[in-house]
Amino acid sequence: MLFQFSVFLSTFFMGLVGGPHCIAMCGAPCAAISAQGSRQILQFHIGRILGYGILGGIAAYSVNNLAWFSNQTMSLHPIWTFFHGIIFVWGFVMLLYAKQPQWIDHMGESIWHGIQKFSKTLRSNFLLGI
Repeated sequence: MLFQFSVFLSTFFMGLVGGPHCIAMCGAPCAAISAQGSRQILQFHIGRILGYGILGGIAAYSVNNLAWFSNQTMSLHPIWTFFHGIIFVWGFVMLLYAKQPQWIDHMGESIWHGIQKFSKTLRSNFLLGI
C-alpha cells in the first residue's frame, strides 16, 4: 500500500509542477484552435496525444537500446556518465538563472516560425497536433 501511495504522490507532484510547461507549450495553439470550434480542438488534442506517445515511445526505445549497448560495452560508461553530468549541470544553471541559453531561444524561435508557416498550409488540426 505504501508503494502505491508513493507512486501516486510522485505522479501528482510531477503533474502539478509540469502544469506551467503544458500552459506554455500549448496555451497559444489551443487558444487559436478553440476559436474555431470544439471539434477542431478535439482533433488537435488527439493528434497531440498521439504525437507525444509516438515520440515518447521512440525516445524510450532509443535510450533502452543505448543503455543495453552501454552495458555490453564498458568503454561507453564514461561517455554515458559525461552526458548525464552535462544535462544535470545545464538544468542546474537554468534553475539558477531561470532562463534558457540564448542559442536555444533562437533555435526555438526559428522552429516556431517554420511551424507557423507550415500550419497555415495544413487543413487538418489533427496533423497540426501531431
